[in-house]
Amino acid sequence: MKAGLDTLVLRLTNRCNLSCAYCYAEGEPAGADLPPELAVKALSLACPPGGSLHIQFTGGEPLLCWDTAAQVLDFGRATGRQIQASLQTNGTLLTPELCQELKARQVAVGVSLDGVAADNAARFFPGGSPSFPAAVQGLQALAEAGMVVNLTAVVTAVNVQNLDWLLEFALWCGNIHGVGLDLVRPQGRGAGAELFPSPQALEEGMSRLLARYDQLADLGRPVRLKELERLRLLLRTGRRRDCYCNAQTGRSLAVTPDGCLWPCSALAGVDGCLLGQSDAGAWPPQRPCPGLEPPEVCTRCPAFGLCGGGCPAARLASFSQLDCQMHRKMLEHACRLEGKLELWNTWQNTFPDRENPYHEEELE
Repeated sequence: MKAGLDTLVLRLTNRCNLSCAYCYAEGEPAGADLPPELAVKALSLACPPGGSLHIQFTGGEPLLCWDTAAQVLDFGRATGRQIQASLQTNGTLLTPELCQELKARQVAVGVSLDGVAADNAARFFPGGSPSFPAAVQGLQALAEAGMVVNLTAVVTAVNVQNLDWLLEFALWCGNIHGVGLDLVRPQGRGAGAELFPSPQALEEGMSRLLARYDQLADLGRPVRLKELERLRLLLRTGRRRDCYCNAQTGRSLAVTPDGCLWPCSALAGVDGCLLGQSDAGAWPPQRPCPGLEPPEVCTRCPAFGLCGGGCPAARLASFSQLDCQMHRKMLEHACRLEGKLELWNTWQNTFPDRENPYHEEELE
C-alpha cells in the first residue's frame, strides 16, 4: 500500500480529438487507453478503504474514456473511499447529459482555453478547423448544469497580446471561478513550434491583463487570476512554500496507459523520472524523485517562498527567464495590491539571473 499519497493522476488516454500546436503529450486521434482494470487497481493501491484521495483525470482528452473514470469513481464509492475528483478537458466533448453526470458525481472541471476566437488558434482539430466554437458550447453546457469551472490558458505568441480578453470572456460565461496561466514549453509538439512570446510582448500582455483585473475589481465584477490570488494570500498570511507541487515531495503519482508510474503526468517520458511499473506487485516507496528539487538559482531568489521554484516539468523542459518574468509581474502586482511595495522594491534588485537558451539574443 502506498501510504500518505495525496494525489493520484490517471492519464486515461493518450488520444485526443484536437491537435494543438504545443501539446506536450502529442495527443492524436489514435493512441493507447488506460485499461479500466488498471485504473481501478491504481486506486486500490493508492488509497485504503475508508481513506481519502484526490484523483485527477487527464489525457490526451480524458472525456474520450469517461467510462473508465466512471468505473474508478464507482469503485471508490462502493469501497468506502473518500474521493475528490477533478478533470481537465478541452471542453469540445461536453454535452448537457455529460455535464449533469459530472455534477452528480461532484467532479471538478477545468477547461483548457487560450483565448477568444483567433487568440485560441493554437488549439485546433486535426485538419486545422478551430476548436473555439465547440469549446464555447461545452462551457455553456456546464453553465446550464450549474457547474462552476476554471479556465487554464497556455501563454504563447498567439494569445499574449490579448490575455485581458480572457477576463472579459470569463465574465460573459458567468460560471468561471478563475483563470490560470501556463507559459508554453518546448516539449512534445511545442519543441519546434516557435510559439514563445518575446519578452516585450509578454510584458505588454501581462500589463494589460493586470490593468483589466484592477478595472473589473473596481467595478465590482472581479475575475480571479489564480496565481495572483495565491500570491496575495501568501503575502497576507506570511506563509511560505518550500516547493511547488506534490510531485516534488513524493505525495503524488501518475499512471499512464502503458502502466508506467511517474511523479506527475507532465513528467511522463522524461529521463530519470520513471518510478516503476504498476504491475510490479508493489508500488515504489514514497520518496521525492531525484532531479525535481528546485535548483540553487531558485532557492537563493528572495521570492522563492512565494513561487516554490515553479513547475518542475516546465523547468526540465526549459529553464526559461520568460517564466520568471511572468511570475515576477504577478508578484509585483500582488505586492502593490497588498500594500507591500516596499518589500518588492527591496527584492527586485536582488533577483538572480536565469539563463534562457530559447531567447538568448532577445535577452542580451
